[in-house]
Amino acid sequence: MKKLLFSIGIMLLLFGCSEKSVPNYDFDVNKDYSLSRDKISKAKFVDCLDATTFTFEIEDEIIDVKLIGISTPKYNHHLYGNDPWGKEAFEYSCKALNDADEVLLELDTKGDFFDSGKLQAWIWVDEELLNYNMVFNGYANIIEMYKNYKYYELLENALVEAKINEKGIHVDSPTNYTDTSGAEIRNLSTITKDDVGKLIKVQGVVAIKIGLDFFLEQDEIRIFVKTYDFEYTKIKETHRVEFYCYVEEYFGNIVLTNIVNKKIVSISKGNEVTSSVIIQNKAEMLMKLNQRVIIEKLEIKEVSQELMGIVVKTTKEEDQINLFIPNGVTDIYLEDFIVGDSIHVVGSVFIHDSDYVLMLSSINDILTK
Repeated sequence: MKKLLFSIGIMLLLFGCSEKSVPNYDFDVNKDYSLSRDKISKAKFVDCLDATTFTFEIEDEIIDVKLIGISTPKYNHHLYGNDPWGKEAFEYSCKALNDADEVLLELDTKGDFFDSGKLQAWIWVDEELLNYNMVFNGYANIIEMYKNYKYYELLENALVEAKINEKGIHVDSPTNYTDTSGAEIRNLSTITKDDVGKLIKVQGVVAIKIGLDFFLEQDEIRIFVKTYDFEYTKIKETHRVEFYCYVEEYFGNIVLTNIVNKKIVSISKGNEVTSSVIIQNKAEMLMKLNQRVIIEKLEIKEVSQELMGIVVKTTKEEDQINLFIPNGVTDIYLEDFIVGDSIHVVGSVFIHDSDYVLMLSSINDILTK
């Protein structure tokens, strides 16, 4: 294992650990715990929930903590079963914590405390960063929406090393394949919220890539495919593909995700996709969910960087129409938008933060300024 030395030059506030108390998951951010943004604190390992989520005892309270910035294959998931390398990832992180003489938790000053109700932290295990080691040894990928966090650059370096050395998830013959014999072949037009949690097989054309994710199109119907940061570099726009996956609800959108065995088969290249249509207002936008549209003469009112990406608030006459650029898009920056400018854009209608927004996928989606 490549050792990352622990060299944080601040005072540590360490505390003793008592016997396990009655679990209390109501972690109060305002309480004066020694665990806070400006300290690194000692914790007592209690249990593994999955490969990136663990239970610790902190000042006589039992708290769930999730590793910042990484994602791992699923293992014994109640909906999605097992992914390749899921078992190995789970065993690696649990053994590291169980065998550790000392565990330290560090919160990130740039990010939110919580993710899905779990505290997020950088976890130091006997002077090594567990987040880093998971990626370096091929048990995890990095999540781009954390690119502004403290140790993200280290994670990027670890990912490069893991790919070069073909470790874990980066080899061609992973184990623990999910049984797909019971999967139903589905047309995209028939998929609804009633299908959430189901294993299905789909086929369609990659209409537009957004970072590592993409929109899949079939008979003019599009559904967003969330890859959870696993790369499918051979899959390009206009490729007809097929794969097994699960149906999930993601911020109000029906999406396809947890691609079984991390395998997408490319059937053919150069397939046509539905052309973008011009719409005039927010009312028309509400009728075009998951479709690609053009909106002209949007006046920029506000630009901000949020956890998931850039949000641009614009108006068109009396309508407010927000643009969303997810962190996976690498060629659009805050400075590309100037308050007061009028722009034409093309993008995919998507639900973000309970609102219909236009998701941009590249700098080419900004048609004019």
